[in-house]
This record gives sequence, structure tokens and C-alpha cells, in this order.
Amino acid sequence: GGPPRSKLRQMLPRLLEAVGPTLRLHLAVFYLFGAYRHLSDRCFGLRFLSLAERPYRGPGYQSLGVLLLLQLLAQGYASYAAARCARGADAAEAASAA
Repeated sequence: GGPPRSKLRQMLPRLLEAVGPTLRLHLAVFYLFGAYRHLSDRCFGLRFLSLAERPYRGPGYQSLGVLLLLQLLAQGYASYAAARCARGADAAEAASAA
């Protein structure tokens, strides 16, 4: 099998690049809503149930979730801008070569 393997080899680096942001996104959502401690739990819909009494609830982790989301948005925009700039440079190079 040539074609399926070559496609997999082309896709693998992009899949590996997506692992980090996917895990950070999961962590941000966990900090915001407090459900699904692990990504596998989220995939299967398994929730953590605590029977402990908590009379006082501190400030929680929502602010960390917001910060993680802001970081992901900034990184996503930076990647988008870099790709757009690279495409513009490639187009300019192709136009000057013609």
C-alpha cells in the first residue's frame, strides 16, 4: 500500500502538532466547568462524582481556564498570521519568477 501510507506520513506531523493544543483546550474547559478530569473521560462522557462536603468553596480555577483559552486564541492567531504571511511571500516569489 503506497498511497494510504504516504497520506498518513503527510498527516502525522499535523496530527502531532494538534495534540498539545487539544490537551490545553481540554484543560481550559475542565478549569472553567469542573467536569471530565481526563480527555478520555470527556470522550466517553464519564464524570467524576465527589461525595465530600465542601462548606466553603474558594475562588476556583475559572480564571486559569480563561487564561488558557486566551493563550490558545493568541497562538492560533499567530499561526494563522504566519501561514498567511508565508502564502503571501510564496505568491510574491512566484509572481517575480514569472
